[in-house]
Amino acid sequence: MPGLAERGYHCVALSLRGHGASEGRIRGSSIRDYVDDVRSVVDAMEAPPVLVGHSMGGFVTQHYLAAGNPARAAILVSTVPRQGAWGATLKAATRHPWRFLKTNLTLDVGAVVETPEAARDLLVGERVPDELFDACFSRLERASYRVYLDLLFNRPALGEVNIPALLIGGTDDSFFTQNEWEATARHLHAPLVVLDGASHQPMWEEDGRDLVETIDDFVASLT
Repeated sequence: MPGLAERGYHCVALSLRGHGASEGRIRGSSIRDYVDDVRSVVDAMEAPPVLVGHSMGGFVTQHYLAAGNPARAAILVSTVPRQGAWGATLKAATRHPWRFLKTNLTLDVGAVVETPEAARDLLVGERVPDELFDACFSRLERASYRVYLDLLFNRPALGEVNIPALLIGGTDDSFFTQNEWEATARHLHAPLVVLDGASHQPMWEEDGRDLVETIDDFVASLT
């Protein structure tokens, strides 16, 4: 957001229910609930915004658009693919089996990345300096198990979506693959930009400059 603001963009970040200082609970929340949260913020704006959704937020954005909600354009960063988080589930279970087991026993998806070691392995690898990683890790929050089930079984119907869209991913993403993103991009008739060497969290890397430049180029092309 600071990088985009420096280029003249008015940026608004929302906290989904139960996150940040927002009311509500994370446990039991669904993708539909999160779509309602996004719509409530968009409705308060003077004009439909360009939505930027990261990972699960990208999946929420897909459902938001599939429901016919307003947006000027959409940018999906390291997004959960339309076909679901099956591949990511297999990778997490293989690389951190005990943490994955804890996730299912406690119904707390955050257990997968609740230690710095697991979070670094799955989210960023070695590209982010320790000081920045520690600051970002301290702000990670829990995730709804019901949403996780939505990520597996609740595919968005993107056939009627007809707005400009862009997908952005990284070659070193530990959860999702270029093939998965390409399949989602085809449903949205959208291009895919793959950042060389970028992890699942490209906004944490080098102040997110590669991500900012890619977003800036896309939004500039809309006008």
